Amino acid sequence: MDSTCEPSVQAHTLVLDLFPFDSAFSQPLFASVLVLSKGAVLVSVGGQPLPYAFAKDSSVAMTRPNAPPSATSLGPASSSTSLAARLAKRYASQVFLTLDLASLADGAAGPSAADRAVMSMEKALVTELDKVLERRKA
Repeated sequence: MDSTCEPSVQAHTLVLDLFPFDSAFSQPLFASVLVLSKGAVLVSVGGQPLPYAFAKDSSVAMTRPNAPPSATSLGPASSSTSLAARLAKRYASQVFLTLDLASLADGAAGPSAADRAVMSMEKALVTELDKVLERRKA
């Protein structure tokens, strides 16, 4: 085995600060990112306390030549499906995405906070993912 090869799996922990996008959220979310290969990534987003519920709301999406990305929900909840498709398109990768935003309901933003946080979470997630993933055209 060549010692100069990059590891096949790279792990990153990202802090997602939602406050700049919506001042109702003072506590950050966290993303665990596993780059499985150049064309596949697992992104898991949740809040405190760790560990958050893995696969609570999960989806997988992949790019297709000359077509929009295809995505499917891997469970009963499906708020992650459209986000997984957008991430797959942005990074030209297969994206496995799991979300657990329930911790936001306990904060000052109230019970509907998880739904309200999706747009801010996406902006914060993309900001941080751009630092670790190469943005490519599909």
